[in-house]
Amino acid sequence: MNKLLKLWYHNFFLILGTILSLSSALKAQETIFIRRVCQDTTNNKNNTIYWSFKQDSCKIIGTLTLWGRDGSLASPFEIIAAGINPSNFEATHALLASSTWEYYIEATLNCGTNNKSFNSKVVKVDNSNPQKTELDSVSVDVKNNSILLGWKSGIENDIYKYEIYYTPNIGAGFMIGSSIQNNYLDVGIRNPAFNKLTYQITAVDSCGNRPATGTPHSTIFLKGETDTCKREVILNWENYKGWGAAIRNEVYEYRNDSFVLIGQVPFDTTRFVTKCNNTSTPCKYFIRSIKSSNPQLSSSSNIFESAPIYRYTPLTPVINHVTTNPITGETNISISTNNTSDSSALYSFNQNGKLLESKNIIGGLDLNIGEIIGVREFTISSPGSCPSDSVTCPRSTNIYLKSDNNLLKWNPYFTWNKGVEKYTIYSFSGDYMPNETDYVVTGQTKDSFYTKFDLTGVGINCYYVEGIEKAGIETSKSNSVCMGLNNSGLYWPNAINSKTTNNRLRIYGPGILNNIPEKTIIYNRWGEEVFVSDTTEFVGQDNTGKELDIGVYLFKAVIIQFNETKEVKGTISVIR
Repeated sequence: MNKLLKLWYHNFFLILGTILSLSSALKAQETIFIRRVCQDTTNNKNNTIYWSFKQDSCKIIGTLTLWGRDGSLASPFEIIAAGINPSNFEATHALLASSTWEYYIEATLNCGTNNKSFNSKVVKVDNSNPQKTELDSVSVDVKNNSILLGWKSGIENDIYKYEIYYTPNIGAGFMIGSSIQNNYLDVGIRNPAFNKLTYQITAVDSCGNRPATGTPHSTIFLKGETDTCKREVILNWENYKGWGAAIRNEVYEYRNDSFVLIGQVPFDTTRFVTKCNNTSTPCKYFIRSIKSSNPQLSSSSNIFESAPIYRYTPLTPVINHVTTNPITGETNISISTNNTSDSSALYSFNQNGKLLESKNIIGGLDLNIGEIIGVREFTISSPGSCPSDSVTCPRSTNIYLKSDNNLLKWNPYFTWNKGVEKYTIYSFSGDYMPNETDYVVTGQTKDSFYTKFDLTGVGINCYYVEGIEKAGIETSKSNSVCMGLNNSGLYWPNAINSKTTNNRLRIYGPGILNNIPEKTIIYNRWGEEVFVSDTTEFVGQDNTGKELDIGVYLFKAVIIQFNETKEVKGTISVIR
C-alpha cells in the first residue's frame, strides 16, 4: 500500500511538473512577440523588426537573438543579430529590402521557476497595402461653413492613420491632413460657397503601406438667383459626386433661428423654386442629399443667401402743365418728380399711348416736343423694380384751338386736379404776322368756345387761348389760328443768295403760320424739274445738293392758309 501511494505521488508530481513547464512555455510565447516587420524601399533598403514585451511574471534574462531567413528559398533560420538590448524594441536587418524574409526572436525568460529559452512567433515582412478606403460623405457644416468628411474605419488591425487629399482638379490632389479617427474637419481656406470641393482618402498602415486613393467625392454646390418681382428664389445646384445615385434631395430654409425642411425633389432634379418675403434680410437655404444605405448617409451643401426682396416703389410723377408757344407751335411739358436730390428714376413720356421719350430726371424737367397738330394726351410713367410697381400720372392734354367762321373752339384742358378757373382769349389784328407780345386780351370764358369778337382794322385776325389753373399758378396756352382775309397779300422773296440771310424760298402772308411750303417744285426756263421736295426748303440747289446756275426759275408751292391747302405759282431768281 505504501509502495502504491509512493508511486501515485511520484506520477502526480511528474505530471504537475510537465504541466507547469508547458504553462511557462505558453506564457513565454505570449510575453514576447514581434509587432511588425517593415520594409524600407528608400536608399537604405533595410528591413526593420519591431517587437514588444508584456510586463508580467516572466522576465527577460540577458539579451535577445534575432533569427531570420529568406522565405522564398526555404532556407534554415540563421542568426541575424545577437546580444540585442531588450529595451530597444527594434532591430534592423540592413541592405535587404526583401519582401520575402521572415523573422523570430529568441529570448531567455524566467517565469518564476527557472530560466527557459523561448521563441516568438515567426512574422513575415509586411509589404501588403491596407484595404482601399472610401469616403462615405463630404458635407458642409452649415453652422461654421467648414467641411466634414466621414468614412468607415478599415478592417485591418494595423491601420496607422488616414490621409486626406484635396483634389481641385482630377489627378492634381495634395494632402491637407490626416486623422486616426473615421472623420476629418477641413477648416482651411477653401470656401464651399464659391465652388464645389473635391476630396479623396487613403489608409496608411504602421509600415507606411498605402493603397491608391479612393473615389473622389465632391460637395453639393448650391447657387441661386432672386426674382424680386415674383418674390421667388430659384435654387440650382450641382449634385453630390461620389455616390453615383441617391434617394432624394431635401431643401432647407432658415426660419426662426433654425433650418427647417421646406421641400424635397428626386435626386436627379437639381432645381427648386420657393417664395421669399424678406424685404430687409436675405433668405438662407441649403440642400441635403440622402443616400440609400444602412445606416442612412447624407451630405449637406453650402448655404445660399438670396437678395432681399426689396422692391423700389417710385413716387408718382406730376405734369405741371402742357403749354404751346402760339407763334412757333412748339409744345412744352413741365414735370415734377418729387424725388430727393440723391435719387433718380427713368421716366417715360408717352403721347397717345406711344413712347415719346425716356429720361433720367431729378426733381423737375421741361420737355420740348416740337409742333403738334390736334389734341394729344400725355402721361409719364415711372418704373419700379417690377412692372407691377410702375406708376403713371393722370393723363394731360394740350389745348388745341380751331376756328369755324366766327367761332373759336378748343378742347377742355385736362391736367390739373383742381380744374380750370377760366380761359383767356388773346387776339391780334393787323397786316403782318404778329409776335406773342402783339396779342391783347379779347375776352374770358369758362366754356370751351368763344364768339364775342371786338376787332378793328384790316388784315390778319389771329387768336390763341390760355387756360388758368383754379386756385393755382399754372397756365397753359393753345396754338394760334388766324381768320379774316382769304388768299390775299401773299409774297415771297424775288431772289435768293446762299451768302446772305435771304437764302431760301419761303411764302409769307395772312393766315400762314408756317412759311415753309408743304411741297416745292422748281423748273428751269426749259420747263424741266430741277428740284422737288416736300421736306426740304429750296436754297438754290438741285436735289443732289449741286448749286444751280444763276438765273430765273419758275416755282410751284403748296401752302396752308387759314387751314386750307392752296397752290402758289411764281418766279424766283438765284444769284451769287
